Amino acid sequence: MRNDLRLLPAALTAWGAAALALTGWSPLVGAAGLAAAAAVAVRWRGTRSDASPRHQVLLCAAVAVAVLISARAQLAASAASLDGTGEADVVVTATAVDDARELGPFSTSAARVTVRLATLEVDGAPRRARARVTALGDVLGVHRGDVVRLEGTLVTLPDSEEVRALLVEARVRATAAPSGLRALFPTMRARFREATEALSPQGRGLVPGVAIGDDSALPETLREAMRRTSLGHLTAVSGAHVALVLAGVGVLGARAPTRLRAALLLLALAGLVGLVGSAASVVRAAAMGVTGIVALARGRPPRALPALASGVVFLLVADPWLSRSIGFALSVAATTALVTLAPCLANAFARLHLRRWLATTLAVPCAAHLACAPIIVLFTPTVSVLGVVANAIAAPAVVPATLLGLAGVLAAPASQPLAAALAHGAEACTWWIAQTATTIARLPLSAAPWPGGLGGALGLAAVHGALVVVLLHARLRVLLPALLVVVVAALLLGARESAWTVVQCDVGQGSALLVRSGPHAAVMVDVGPSDGRSQECLRRSAVTRIDLLVLTHPHADHVGNLAAVLASTRVERVLVSPAAEPREAVSHVGAELAVAGAEPEVATAGLRGRAGSVDWEVLWPSRTTPLDDANDLSVAVLLRAAGGGRVLALGDLGAGQRGLADAVTACGAPCTELDVVAMAHHGSRDQDATLARLLDPAITLVSVGAQNPYGHPTSEALSLYADLGSRIWRTDRDGAVRILLDGTGAVRDGGP
Repeated sequence: MRNDLRLLPAALTAWGAAALALTGWSPLVGAAGLAAAAAVAVRWRGTRSDASPRHQVLLCAAVAVAVLISARAQLAASAASLDGTGEADVVVTATAVDDARELGPFSTSAARVTVRLATLEVDGAPRRARARVTALGDVLGVHRGDVVRLEGTLVTLPDSEEVRALLVEARVRATAAPSGLRALFPTMRARFREATEALSPQGRGLVPGVAIGDDSALPETLREAMRRTSLGHLTAVSGAHVALVLAGVGVLGARAPTRLRAALLLLALAGLVGLVGSAASVVRAAAMGVTGIVALARGRPPRALPALASGVVFLLVADPWLSRSIGFALSVAATTALVTLAPCLANAFARLHLRRWLATTLAVPCAAHLACAPIIVLFTPTVSVLGVVANAIAAPAVVPATLLGLAGVLAAPASQPLAAALAHGAEACTWWIAQTATTIARLPLSAAPWPGGLGGALGLAAVHGALVVVLLHARLRVLLPALLVVVVAALLLGARESAWTVVQCDVGQGSALLVRSGPHAAVMVDVGPSDGRSQECLRRSAVTRIDLLVLTHPHADHVGNLAAVLASTRVERVLVSPAAEPREAVSHVGAELAVAGAEPEVATAGLRGRAGSVDWEVLWPSRTTPLDDANDLSVAVLLRAAGGGRVLALGDLGAGQRGLADAVTACGAPCTELDVVAMAHHGSRDQDATLARLLDPAITLVSVGAQNPYGHPTSEALSLYADLGSRIWRTDRDGAVRILLDGTGAVRDGGP
């Protein structure tokens, strides 16, 4: 059956008009240009007699005008609300749009929550306000639907942003929870969260995530693994939830009159949206569902593509900022692919002698991946190579996990034991999803690099388009084996090992160091900050196993990217600092290691061992040191690589360098005149000259971010090691540094 594309030009026009309106283009010029473009597209495409080009042009023009008027009106209203606030201290009364989210131990704010303003007070003068604001600060405990009174400093954002301002250093003055019927859904969510508290870490995160999109308890390591394997969508409520709920209600009301059945379906849909919230994927699925239900009530068969297109039009008229929502774009792209491309792919796979059930199982995630990957590449320069496989493997567990979870949500207000039992049943299903994500994420080719930005997205779209053409055309299908060979060869070529002994990863203002411990294996000292992408350094170095992970101290620039590293690479053993502060960071590190199944050992002087081909010994901190600052309790481990090369990373040691100097003196020749030293604290001013002379490294590495606000590395620190005759490499200028140490102890600089 051919897809009905008559409303597609109107949907594209609405999207383009919304984007133009939010960038300040003239509404008249935008409407005229979009209408003309739609007319050309429609005339070229050709349409049925009941949808002539003239009618299409009129519809597109009307849609463009409606979107532009709506956008400008909403922009004007929010601008008037925030006029004159600048960076003022304000008090606001607002309704929470979502639940407050904890931002983790490495963020400058404790939590964030998005609210819809009702009133705004500046200098004690209240006024009505209409704008979305994100509050950052002590807002944990605020739930969706709560009416809150907040104080803080308001910072306005550009007109093109849906969230019009940030309320920084926000504090809650008063909170009023919803009452009456409005309190039903928050109560159901809260009671279900209580029912999941006894579950395992993956269960606490995935059961409410799969059921109602609440992934607030999802461990970061598991979240990263699901992202790498394209399984992250499972914790976002979307069309699958709507389809399951409507199918269930449809079965229960199968004998009811058509209009009554439609009313029941609308009621169930409204209840689902009230329960899970108004995320982009939810409103898209709900709009599509409403359109289908209306068609059913009128005695017409629901059609997916017209329902999707009309839903897009209505939503963009109501909320033009959805045109800039990545979640909305991914939801629309995936749904379009499932409706139009998946059936064609299923037929193509069946012609390749796959059984029909297997062909369909592969076609659904494959279609979604082909449509969504170019959008994801705009912001994340990697492609999930095994995402289709991961989704196919996880698929059998998704529906039962969702149904059991939703049943638990419904049961929670009435019976906690029943809700807990249903949650345990769902946990058994989500265990399979978690195992799929963590296992596949650690495979060498689970994710491949790809150029980011618009160019990378267009390039990937072209590759996907060529692949679809080859799959769908019988004469070209003979090229498929050759195409697959080329792709696999390119991936294997990118994963090949290069010659190196030491790699100082370029992670910005932070540190991550590798010392080879075997084929595809390394000792890793620190993992860098959360945005340092040290997992990419592991991939480029062809490391798939970490024999020893040393976390020198619990500061964000050294342990912030722990979840990504644990998700992408198997870790055999972990050493951590005895530092007890910052307490939140220490707890976070321990929790992520527990999820990954890694048991940390507290490292103190004298602890030694072997990791692959690397012998290691902890030189600092001593058990008796009076120092308690996290920097001065940085773990200093002497690493002896295969062939005799000796490497020492100094973490962020300050005053602790004097204690380490005493330890090096006591150690004698094995600890002096080293091959490679990673300078302490990114080359800060507080370097110890005695320690530098004892270590006397042939190469000194400085892991530092370009144009950092701390003035690192200082000229004094650089001169200290340069005067010893050490060759200095710094990541802010040289990028990642690779060093090869040969068996005689001579040094060959790999450079960036």
